[in-house]
Amino acid sequence: MLKMTARYEDYNGEKQSEDCWFHLNKPELIRFQAKLKGDLQFELDRIVQKGDMDELISLFEELVQMAYGERSADGRRFRKSPEILQDFLDSPAYEAVFMEIFTNTEKALEFIEGVLPKDLQEDVKLEERSREIAARYGVSRSEED
Repeated sequence: MLKMTARYEDYNGEKQSEDCWFHLNKPELIRFQAKLKGDLQFELDRIVQKGDMDELISLFEELVQMAYGERSADGRRFRKSPEILQDFLDSPAYEAVFMEIFTNTEKALEFIEGVLPKDLQEDVKLEERSREIAARYGVSRSEED
């Protein structure tokens, strides 16, 4: 499970800070990988090798939308629904999250690893892809760059 804090200006011109939660459970991950016809790391590698920015954006958009939800206060449930997702997509928080992921390669890799079930996170080591993705697409690798 991953928490990203979105900082943005709302439609009333007020500065806001909002915690956004993302998680894929194992059945969701299995369905997603079946759709990809391979594992996530293989698909990311394939897209990077091909140099297809549009396909990379589509992959991340799909991941963000599949993973977004609301964590219950007691931590026992993670709710997802079309209404919850649409509320997020209609908010400036989505834009803030989207831009953070797409302008910072390390944040993008942290996102991919962070949404996976905890016991699978160690199986997916994407850090070595950071330099290659940054070089190919000309994006920052860290907030200091």
